[in-house]
Amino acid sequence: MKKNRERFNKIKSDISSSIGLYPAMISLAYLVLAFVLVNSRHSAISEWLANRPWLSFESLDTPTAILTTLIGSIISLMVLSFSMVMVVLSQASSSFSPKILRGLVSEKSHQVVLGNYLGSILFCLVCLGNFSEEGDIHLLSAEVLISILFGLLCLVLFVVFIHNVSLAIQASEVIIRLYKKTRHHLQKFIDENRKEAGHPEDWPQEGEGQIILSRQSGYLQRFQRKGLLNLAQKENLRIRLVIEVGDFVPIGVPVVEIYGEKNKISRESEEELLSFLHFYHGENIEENYTYGFTQLMEIGVKALSPGINDPGTARICIHYLTDLFHLRMQWDDVGQACAENGSPSLKWKVSSFQSLLYKSFEPIKIYGSNDIMILMSLVQAIKTLAYFDAERQVHRKVLQAFYDQLLDLISKNHSYKIDEMFVRPRLDDSNDTYLVLKEQY
Repeated sequence: MKKNRERFNKIKSDISSSIGLYPAMISLAYLVLAFVLVNSRHSAISEWLANRPWLSFESLDTPTAILTTLIGSIISLMVLSFSMVMVVLSQASSSFSPKILRGLVSEKSHQVVLGNYLGSILFCLVCLGNFSEEGDIHLLSAEVLISILFGLLCLVLFVVFIHNVSLAIQASEVIIRLYKKTRHHLQKFIDENRKEAGHPEDWPQEGEGQIILSRQSGYLQRFQRKGLLNLAQKENLRIRLVIEVGDFVPIGVPVVEIYGEKNKISRESEEELLSFLHFYHGENIEENYTYGFTQLMEIGVKALSPGINDPGTARICIHYLTDLFHLRMQWDDVGQACAENGSPSLKWKVSSFQSLLYKSFEPIKIYGSNDIMILMSLVQAIKTLAYFDAERQVHRKVLQAFYDQLLDLISKNHSYKIDEMFVRPRLDDSNDTYLVLKEQY
């Protein structure tokens, strides 16, 4: 049962993230339409079109030539379009981060274009394959007219495709698209957790329950919350995931700890529990919003490399990361869900605000330590977050520590008079009331 569920989940994940999903569905629709038209040549619509002078055919050569030309032209468009995709992927990998290639390859607009190309080719082939000298040639008007319309649609999609591809390699568009996607799934994550967390309760300390070891290796990408809650309620257990979503898990390390009257479950229940944990490679923001933070950070770091040397792009990443952190501050670091009876039955580790802030801003700070504009952008980001944290002051300690570190770095590496003239006015604005400014500044 466990193996079947794992196999089903893997197939489901592969299909949903495959570049061939939409093309297959769209091509199937074209194929069905082609067979419907071929088998309804004597319909009222076909008869009406056949009576139009500009759509009537005296011989089979004309419709055959039209469909043959359309097939060759659409194939050429398809080859040209996806040659451009390969160029874009190569450019994106070298200029930004290889991790964003997954999003570019699986872009729905690209899949829709490919699906219409393939579908139009299949439609024309089916119609062409059913032409016959023995049939009523004048009744082919509907198929030829629709084939021509599909050919024109492919030309329009090609223009749209070129426009989308030209935007896909622009740094600002890549960052904004990544930011919007991360913000959407972060907001969704916060809303779901607020709804299902219930009242906070004391949990036993780690090590007091039954430890369940991993039986496979890979990155823990997600877990089936509903399945784990149902199992907890059925077995009268409390379940804690002792690893964080996104961590790499070798075989034989603790992944789950359960608490109950006997702190013991059967081997069948243990296998069922492990089947609700999904391991696979890749970074899918839909499954884990923290990947969006790390990918924005990696784009910023890549922009600061000597080969790229684009600090402006790094500053854009800092600005959008600041807005994402503002949203992340609205949720406390609690990963908990309740069963139907209302008692918290599932707990998992989450990436804390402090950890996420450090992993996102620290690499940019290191690679941009010699750029005063990067450091000042980080200073402004920390001050902005301190402003939003002024009322609760939940993250004041980590923000102050990062702020002090940035000031020390500025003082050490940028101590010329002109640097002080630039830095001091920007440290004296109103937001500084939320953080302590060192005496040397």
